[in-house]
Amino acid sequence: MQNQQSMSVEKSAINAHEHLPDIVEEYKAISLKLFEFSDISDVTAEEQAKITIRETALLDRQSSLMETALSTPVTSIEDAKALLSLWHLDVVQSAMPGSLDASDELVAAAYHFISKT
Repeated sequence: MQNQQSMSVEKSAINAHEHLPDIVEEYKAISLKLFEFSDISDVTAEEQAKITIRETALLDRQSSLMETALSTPVTSIEDAKALLSLWHLDVVQSAMPGSLDASDELVAAAYHFISKT
């Protein structure tokens, strides 16, 4: 039974590995949708409640995508690029200009270099 669980975990990691670029694209699409919601104003309380429910579902999905990506071993430069792209979306693009700390700036430099290769 433990062997079956181990095989299931390995299969899950392989599937995530094959789809890291898809994870990044879905994460990006959700980010754009959340940005669109942030521009909505002058709505009724009922409409705002529906928006809040939708935003919560989108944030939950983003969290799930992040967990899947983080559980995926990096075995190639393509994997590294995908994970750095996900980091860039999550940290850099969602940050206020100038709010990155030094460690994030170091990773950003690596991201820009690797994304060009």
